[in-house]
Amino acid sequence: MRNLLLLILAIIFYYFIRRLLLDTSEKRDKNHSATTIEDEMVKDPLCNIYILKSEAVKRSVRGKRYYFCSSECAKKFADNRSPN
Repeated sequence: MRNLLLLILAIIFYYFIRRLLLDTSEKRDKNHSATTIEDEMVKDPLCNIYILKSEAVKRSVRGKRYYFCSSECAKKFADNRSPN
């Protein structure tokens, strides 16, 4: 009887640990996929250099989204695009 109880407890423990590990790996996969999508390369329209999208300075100028290597480039670009 005691051995049967230990076997049942071992099975419950096994499934608990297995589920815990699967949940953790699924969360890690979701976070990784979100990071990889965000880490595509984008071109700065002013400097013409490529930067990681996640590290870029993001600005909307006249309704269009642009990515810049620095806030100085973003400001220069917006100043050149603004109507005089």
